[in-house]
Amino acid sequence: MERPSPRHVVATLVLAAIVVSLALPPLGGPPTVTVENHDQNRTYRVTAYAVQDVDQPSSVDFLATTDDRRERVRFEAVFWQNDADYRNVTVASPYGANGSALVPAGGNATVELDGYDREPTIVYVVELADSERVVHVDATRCSKPDQSVTVAIDDGDFQNGSSVCA
Repeated sequence: MERPSPRHVVATLVLAAIVVSLALPPLGGPPTVTVENHDQNRTYRVTAYAVQDVDQPSSVDFLATTDDRRERVRFEAVFWQNDADYRNVTVASPYGANGSALVPAGGNATVELDGYDREPTIVYVVELADSERVVHVDATRCSKPDQSVTVAIDDGDFQNGSSVCA
């Protein structure tokens, strides 16, 4: 019996690696949004959405309650607050996955977006749990398989944040 040539062995290994890589899920876990609550007296709610087919995060529209009316508002309006009291904010665009969690006073909470498609824009909204008033809203897009966002809140205000795209 004749031994296979080194070229044949390498070609077989490359083909096997390609087949295995196509069958495996993307590296890393689902996108996550973590809120660190430095406020010892307030509970917050974080809601995160994986929005597909968005050219820029700022093109995402929201539905929000203002002055007891539910209306469609642009990302910039909610982000900058524009002297409005936005409450009960949700993404108006179709999204692939969403989740929410309560962030206890002095604690942390993480939302994982299971069931997302690759390369989504992650939109997240942080609200006071008792009044649903928006504290912070933002969006991030990552073209790699693993992304995470961390946000710190204190005294009813956004303090700082970071995102990782790996």
